[in-house]
Amino acid sequence: MRNMLRFIGIVVLSALLMFALGSFYHFSVTKNLLLIAWSLMFYLTAFLAVYKHSKEVLSAKEYARQFWLFAKYTSLVPIMIVLVLLYDLLTSGVSSFMVYFYGYIVITYYAIGAILSLGRLVSVEKSINHKLKMLFMKKGHS
Repeated sequence: MRNMLRFIGIVVLSALLMFALGSFYHFSVTKNLLLIAWSLMFYLTAFLAVYKHSKEVLSAKEYARQFWLFAKYTSLVPIMIVLVLLYDLLTSGVSSFMVYFYGYIVITYYAIGAILSLGRLVSVEKSINHKLKMLFMKKGHS
C-alpha cells in the first residue's frame, strides 16, 4: 500500500510540475491535461514493471538511496538536453514549445526513475557503468 501511495505522490508531483511549466509558457489547459494523461500511461507501465518484479516495500531512506543512484548514473540525460537547447538557441532560436517539450521529457524521465526506485531495480551492480568496468577488469587480468 505504501508503494501505491508513493506512486500517487510521484504522479501528482510530476503532473503539477508539468502543469506549472505549461502554464508558464501559456499553453491551454486541455493540451496540458492531454500530455499529463499520456505521461500517466508511461508511469503506469513502469509501476506495473516494478510491482511485478518486487512487492517489497523499501524504507524511506532506502528509497531515497535508490533514487539517488538513478539520478547519479543518469545525470547525462539532462546535460544532453541542456546542450541541445543551447545549440538550438545559438543556431536558430528556441521556441517556447521546444523548451516545454524538453522540460516535459526531463520531468517524465525522472518520474519514471522515481517509480523504478520503488523496487530494487536500480542498483550499482545493474548499471551499465559497473558492467563495463567489470568487463574491462576481466579482460585486463586475462
